[in-house]
Amino acid sequence: AAILPHPVLDAAYAAAGRKWTENGGWKWTAADRAADIAPLQAVTMAVWAASRPAAPKPRAYAAPSR
Repeated sequence: AAILPHPVLDAAYAAAGRKWTENGGWKWTAADRAADIAPLQAVTMAVWAASRPAAPKPRAYAAPSR
């Protein structure tokens, strides 16, 4: 699948950098504090959430435990 250009995401990516966290992960950070990287953060979280297993459906009624 081709990745199409998206001006807002392209600008956010150009203004972003990665910051490593204490637990070995990373997060997006704005190299320029005036830059808006929120679209990039939103897409990143959406892709992450879509790649996770589905949560079990809640039960309408839970029988009391004995």
